[in-house]
Amino acid sequence: MVLRESQLQRSLARRLGNMTALLLLFTLALAGCDGAAGPLGGSQGNAADEPAVAPSPPTSLTPGTLALYPKLEDDETKVRVGDKVMADAGVFESPGKGIVATPLPKGLAKEEFAATGWELGDGTRGAGFISILRSREIVAAIVRETADTTDDAQAIIDGYKKKFPLIDPNTKVIGADNYTFWEEGDNRLMILESPGKKGAVQLTLALGVKPILNFLRADPIHAQLDASRANLPTAPTKSEPSGNK
Repeated sequence: MVLRESQLQRSLARRLGNMTALLLLFTLALAGCDGAAGPLGGSQGNAADEPAVAPSPPTSLTPGTLALYPKLEDDETKVRVGDKVMADAGVFESPGKGIVATPLPKGLAKEEFAATGWELGDGTRGAGFISILRSREIVAAIVRETADTTDDAQAIIDGYKKKFPLIDPNTKVIGADNYTFWEEGDNRLMILESPGKKGAVQLTLALGVKPILNFLRADPIHAQLDASRANLPTAPTKSEPSGNK
């Protein structure tokens, strides 16, 4: 998806406020060009139509099957919804200064939520990790990484499909971007593939409870709304049988 970031920054400024470049670029990657799409199932109007406050996650978090893996060959080391904050520190370990407190995006009340994370460089192309917490439990986690080639990116997608053989993923192609969604109960995992430099692919992986991911625009409906707003070509959403049921 070709994005005009200056326009996106203006249209999303009310929500984003001061936050790390990783989460900023994550939200920009999921947004339309002129103004933000409406809330899930809502209007496609201007920023005033955006939900001002994120809906609360379920009272009880269910980890389920979906997870983020720093190494796909390792089944045990992972981050899931409901994990305690300290559990993720050694999973997506920072190569620099470590896991640090991070400003929350607007709409997530500091009385209820907190955020920790790290990033390399300005967050636009370097690796990064951020977790959004409630009562020190993860309600959403976002990973940004780069695959050197499209084959490498596809290997990551295929690796995640093998992790969840009983969940059929849905795929959506919007412009030059590929989205893959897995949904299980209250939880969702999304992987967004975007073109990088010199044949590389930028990967944004988002795991979390659906109300928070919907608020961050990491859902199929927002992807379609943003594509319509940006006049981008889209391919029909496909559900891919796992073949392992």
